[in-house]
Amino acid sequence: MSPCDVKDGKMQMTFIKSTTQQPRTTVFFKRVDFEVLSRDIHPIHQIELHKKTGEMIYSTLTGKSIAAHQLQNYLNNMSAQFQLEKASS
Repeated sequence: MSPCDVKDGKMQMTFIKSTTQQPRTTVFFKRVDFEVLSRDIHPIHQIELHKKTGEMIYSTLTGKSIAAHQLQNYLNNMSAQFQLEKASS
């Protein structure tokens, strides 16, 4: 789910929905737009929605950051190994 936008008193959300059970590329997804009047949603629920969206974004960024850090460590280890092999030959 993408973050919500409030325009003209309407809360607009976009969902990505899979068109198959096991999607393999972006072709197997479709975009679904959802729109509701923001006055129909209680302010507490709006706050909770934004909080959950923030948590999802933070979780995704943390996961990607950890993966990037691990990849950097693998690359450093491989580089060190290649230098050791080059020095020994």
